[in-house]
Amino acid sequence: MKNLLILISLVFIPSAYASNSTLQLFKPSKELRIGAFNSPPIIILEEGEAPKGLMVDYLEAVAEEENWRITWVPDSWNGLLERVKIGDIDLLPFVAFKEERTQFIDYSSENFMTGWGQVYASQKDTFQSVMDLENKEVAVLKNEIHGLAFVELCETFGVNCNIKEVINFDIAFRLLQDNKVDGVVAGNWVGHDYLERFDIAPTSIIYNPKKTLFGVPKGTNSELIKTIDAYVINWRNDKSSAYYSAHKKWLDTHNSSNLPSWITSVILLFLGLFFASIFISYLLRQQVKKQTATLKRQSEQTRQIIDLIPHFIYAANDKDEIFLINKYATEFCGVNSQDYETLPKKHLLKNHQVSAALFGGDQALLNEGSQSYQSEIKTRSATGEETYFNLIKVPFVSSSTDSNSVVGVAVDVTASKQYEKQIEHMSYHDPLTQLPNRILLNDRLKQSLALSVRQGYSGAILLIDLDDFKTFNHKHGVKLGDQLLKKIADRISGLIKVGDTLARLSSDTFVVQLNELSIKPHEAHDTAFKVANKVQEVIGAPININGSSLYISASIGVVIYPFDGKNVINLIPRAEAAMLQAKLNENDSIIRFTSDMETAVFHKHLINNELQNAINNHEFELFYQPQFSHEGISPIGFEVLIRWTNNKHGIIYPNDFIPAAEENNLIISIGYWVIEQAFKDFQKLQATSLKDVFLGINLSVVQIKDPKLVPLIKKLLKQYKISAESIEFEITETVIFEDIDDSIKTLNEIKKLGCKISIDDFGTGYSSLSYLNQLPLDKLKIDRSFIKDIEKDKSSQAIVKTIVNMAKDLGLTVLAEGIEEEAQLEYLRSIDCQYYQGYHFNKAISFKEMLATYDTHALPKSIKTVDINKSV
Repeated sequence: MKNLLILISLVFIPSAYASNSTLQLFKPSKELRIGAFNSPPIIILEEGEAPKGLMVDYLEAVAEEENWRITWVPDSWNGLLERVKIGDIDLLPFVAFKEERTQFIDYSSENFMTGWGQVYASQKDTFQSVMDLENKEVAVLKNEIHGLAFVELCETFGVNCNIKEVINFDIAFRLLQDNKVDGVVAGNWVGHDYLERFDIAPTSIIYNPKKTLFGVPKGTNSELIKTIDAYVINWRNDKSSAYYSAHKKWLDTHNSSNLPSWITSVILLFLGLFFASIFISYLLRQQVKKQTATLKRQSEQTRQIIDLIPHFIYAANDKDEIFLINKYATEFCGVNSQDYETLPKKHLLKNHQVSAALFGGDQALLNEGSQSYQSEIKTRSATGEETYFNLIKVPFVSSSTDSNSVVGVAVDVTASKQYEKQIEHMSYHDPLTQLPNRILLNDRLKQSLALSVRQGYSGAILLIDLDDFKTFNHKHGVKLGDQLLKKIADRISGLIKVGDTLARLSSDTFVVQLNELSIKPHEAHDTAFKVANKVQEVIGAPININGSSLYISASIGVVIYPFDGKNVINLIPRAEAAMLQAKLNENDSIIRFTSDMETAVFHKHLINNELQNAINNHEFELFYQPQFSHEGISPIGFEVLIRWTNNKHGIIYPNDFIPAAEENNLIISIGYWVIEQAFKDFQKLQATSLKDVFLGINLSVVQIKDPKLVPLIKKLLKQYKISAESIEFEITETVIFEDIDDSIKTLNEIKKLGCKISIDDFGTGYSSLSYLNQLPLDKLKIDRSFIKDIEKDKSSQAIVKTIVNMAKDLGLTVLAEGIEEEAQLEYLRSIDCQYYQGYHFNKAISFKEMLATYDTHALPKSIKTVDINKSV
């Protein structure tokens, strides 16, 4: 058992993951109690749920690196301060520095993020300054830094604000929503989160920019603070770090390309400080010195706030002089604003010519007296980085000069532009190979076909399908299969000329579209076949991946247009029909489409058109393939298989109509018909000698995702009085890994009903091995691709042996599918495989044939049983 587990670990567990896990094992675990108060989006506390938010994501990322175990301690802000005093928590995040708190808190050194205080009010209120809050009731969080600063602000300006202390921001903003207070004081990040949930608005009253730090109880855990600071420094310099991931996830709503409504107010406030100083002097002429100092401080704060805004902001007068420019703008242009009282545009443009686009049109805007100007521009920074800006300009009259001026704000939308390009590329290209997909191919094909008809040139389509690619994936794994596809795409790309197209239609199907081959049909044919032969040569040549030489071939269907079709809709299906004919001939064949193949194309369309009628007219029938135990001579169970019996075309197999059912959203109704009809048939078996067998019913990925599946099974079990343990639902590995979490949940619910679960085609997706313990399984069905040559294929033998032994260790039964020869059966018996299925015993048969063949109550004694020890 021990050796087997070691073997499986070496074969199936990725080495990178193993080494990373090993490193973590050697790092000692540390318990941390971290305080959490509701301050969305930084920390979000919701009843019954674990804390979340920017700070939670960040600290949990640090904890993962440091092997900390975090216990979140939710409380009010005031409660957390008390806990710090008595050492009841180890770390207090998102705390601003205040001198009085240094008596019981040791602060971190590095600034995690910068915020400022802001007053929020109802939409109807238009408070412009703190003076507007005279005799107004304002809610503040008790002992919170911005609330304390707001009280000082009111006292400084002699404003009588009625302060209402609350224990959390939820209460504060609900009071504002219900018009029980006139305003709420909060940090900008917290406030913007509540803007999305309440009908409120930010005011122009902005103050008190502060660094956000971390704190620990006084005299404790200095190493913890050093560690926190180190991560802030390192991750702040790494755009791919958890620091930026958390900011992007939780704060993106504040970085949209729309200009925030309060920016203009902030700029105008700065430019109108002379009016404010006159107004303040008038109101407080007994405190001129004090108010002048306050005004200076407010001006500096406003400047700091403008510098904090991550957008290009400037103000220029009608003399082409820039008298206001923020830090982002100076860094973008590579200038130092402190070198100028006013910065002449010509000096800036001399230093950074490409920024002319940002200032272009200023004079025209002033001369024409327009209300505003908006455009999108593309430029480069002083460091050469390509940048897209959404530029907005507004004219106004400067209070200091009475001259016309203009304020410009350019929002950096480079990230969204790149994302748009990425989305557009993904819409028209295959994600694995980056080749054009079906949509882009059809567009180019339409243009080429129109040109061919108009100018008389022929074009061609080569539809290339890899031979036995599914078997390749089974044996080598999907990851290696993906590498093979990319190598093949690169090889074919090297053959086609500029203007031609190589596209990927599906997993193992490529299309080469050749333009303007010749005006003579036979020359076009010859050229197309020359290219097809070269394609086969480069595909068939050894492909080296991870030090192994791999081989594969391809079958190619050829269409010469416009001779083989003048309609884009028909060209690809006709190329597919030719490719299928090439596969029927033999692998590695090239076949051109002929009119005789039109029947196959027509047949495919016919299936699509008649499928709904087949459901309505009850044209489906269930067939049953028996399964045997190595100990018994009678069937122990039957796999349920569906067939479509059409009056015109006879029996149509699932491989032909299931894809059409999925495309036409009919697979759910067909799948549920299968379950109910199987239950009806099973009920009839209770009066026969087959009453103790089980039925294996296949479930599709669509059914697993359907919330109606489990209630339907429960209802039908009760309706037809069937023992749940007599029903075994089969799922493929592909179905499980379509959505592993939801799949496990659904399978557990089915298991609770008493039904059994088996994995069909097991072994074709190696990743499933790591999930076996999580799945409520009873049986593994080994895929027929491993059984085909098992008596002589050492690779298949090794895989099957491993699966059989592993299943025993996990308490699972094993069934081998696709047994056709006695030699296969003998080998499987030798390795103690328990159950068997395949043509060696019997093909899938109708319900009537099943009773006639296996019901011993109805059969003559001489033929009542089948001996599986002999060939059938």
